[in-house]
Order: sequence, then C-alpha cells, then structure tokens
Amino acid sequence: LTVFLQRHHVLRLHAELQDALARAQPSRRSSGQRERASAIRVALEALYQIVGGAPADKMDEYFDAGGLALCFAGLADSSPATRWQELRLACQWQEHLRRLCDTSWCFWFRGLFPELLATVQEKPASAARLPALCQAFGAPLRGLLGGVPPDAAGVDDISETADESVVRIANTYLEELQQALETTVVKPLCRAVEEDLRLNSHTAAHGARGGAESRAEARGGSLALLALRPLQLGPRHLLDLRDQVELRLTQTFYDLTALTPQDAEAYARMRSVASEAYGLSLVDGGLPCCSLDQGLDVIELMRNIHVLAAQFSYGMHQQVFAQAANQSDGKIRVVTLQHVAASLQMHGVGIINTAVNYTLGFVRRKLEVV
Repeated sequence: LTVFLQRHHVLRLHAELQDALARAQPSRRSSGQRERASAIRVALEALYQIVGGAPADKMDEYFDAGGLALCFAGLADSSPATRWQELRLACQWQEHLRRLCDTSWCFWFRGLFPELLATVQEKPASAARLPALCQAFGAPLRGLLGGVPPDAAGVDDISETADESVVRIANTYLEELQQALETTVVKPLCRAVEEDLRLNSHTAAHGARGGAESRAEARGGSLALLALRPLQLGPRHLLDLRDQVELRLTQTFYDLTALTPQDAEAYARMRSVASEAYGLSLVDGGLPCCSLDQGLDVIELMRNIHVLAAQFSYGMHQQVFAQAANQSDGKIRVVTLQHVAASLQMHGVGIINTAVNYTLGFVRRKLEVV
C-alpha cells in the first residue's frame, strides 16, 4: 500500500511539474521566467533522485532541495507543493511514526510497570495488550544499548557497543522488568493453571460436580495469556509465557511424583488435561509408580509402619528386616540396605524426612497414655 501511494504521488507530481515547466517556457522568456524554469528543473531532478533510490541519509536533503526549488519557482501555495509534502510524508511516515511512538520515557516511570501488569492480570480481556506494554517498557533498553544488533555491529556482545556504566544500568533495568513479570504474571499464571488441573483431577477421581462455570472463567484468563506471542523486553530478551508454564509444571510434577509415587497416575491425568484444555506439552518424567527391586518398597513401609512393627523383626548381624509372621502370602519378605538405597535413588532423599515423620507419629501414638 505504501509503494502504491508513493507511485501515485510521484506520477501526479511529475505531471504537474512538467505542466508548470511547459508554462514557464514561452517563445520569449524573461529573466524571471528563466529562473522559474530552472527552479522547476531542480525540483524535477530532486524527484528523479528520490525515485531512483537515493540513500536514506540523503532523502531529507533531496526533499528539502525540491521544496525550496518550488518556493523559488513561485509554487509554494500551489498543487505541486502540496503534492510534494504528501510524497515526503508517504516516503517517511514510518520514521515519523517511530519517532512519535518512542517510549524511552518509560525508563523514568518504571515503577508503574508492576501496577499495569497487575491490571492486565486481573482483566483477561486486556491480555492482548501485554506484548505492547512489554515492548513499550523495553524501548529504553534499545536506547541504552544503542539499538544495534550484535551481528550488525560486528561484535560478539552488545555490551561492547556501550559504556560499562550504561550497560550496568541497562542490566539493572532489565532485571526489574523480569522480576515484575515473574511476580505479577508468570507465577500467578502457573498457580492458576496448576490449581485448575488439580481441581479437575480431584473432580474426576471423586466424581464431584459443581464449580465448572467458575473454573471455565478462570481458565479463559489463563488461555488468553498462554495464547500471547513471546514478550520482547529488549533487543535479545524474549519471554514466552507458554514455555515458562510448561517448564515449571513439568518440573513440579516430576518432583512431586518422585516424592509420592502413589500419585503418579493423578499427575499423568493432569498432564493429559493440560494438553487438552490448555494445549500444554508437559513432559512425562518416566518415573515408576513403585520400586522395581525385589522386596518391599520403602514407600509402602512408610504408609504401613504399623505392619512393619507388628510383622517384621530386625536382625542386627545381617542388618535386615525379616517378616516374622507369614500372612499366608506363600513367601517371607525382607527389607535390606540395598532396598533402602534403591528407594532413595529412585524417590530422592526427600523420603527421609517423610519416613522420620511417619515413624515419630507411630511412636507417639504408641506412647500415648490414655
């Protein structure tokens, strides 16, 4: 559209200048007419240079020369002068728009950024404005670092193009923006998605009903944020909300599955719901739901600490727990140090605190005086 508009103005302007030049060339010309014709020729030459692809840094000079020539030709208030201004605007409107929309002043009002983010978070309908808001507050970074990409500048690090103090200010400003996004948008979004997944899993497991409308409304706000394009905070700093939610939920589900393998099925169901409802690709950690080694799993022993105390005896020489009373299983179970080590390797050291708490609770109940 811009090229079409420029071509239209060039053709009309060229025709008008040719007509003006023809009128300024009678059979007998006076000195004033000769000067007028010369000025029109200068304007035509400037037009030819502009159309011929003049360098960007020379465009203003050609436009100024052409406009001044039209003034000397006595056409300052005529149609060619108006057409000349329209052509200049059509060729340089992007530069004018970039200058008018420069938001470098946001650096001095960065305290408003968390408040504006909170407003966007509270109103899902305003989620589409978040990329523009981040780009506006990221404009000072482009100004501080010169706005020159490292590849174009021929350096490996963009910080080499600026003074160290300026780079330090830019890094501090970037950390403030990232911290505001982390606190106001990313963490609440992760909590909202995880809460919805847990409620959905609980509803499916217990057959409960109700609250579907409120969950659908909350899910709509999360979906609006997840559908956004990556947020640009600087020349080389992007933040993808969808990617952040996927990474954090994957890590959370993996850690919780390692601590409580009996809930592995619930987390698998939550991953499925996340894929269907939010389009999130959560990676399955591949953790087994129980120990694969022979003998009892330590997790099972913790959940049934009373069975361990009632049916197992401890051999001090062999360092094993052996089942003293067979419960018609057709076999005697033992728990060795190898079983404990295998459970720790699979579930992580977090089960130690859980085992201690289970044991203390069991001993406390046994020592209670009724």
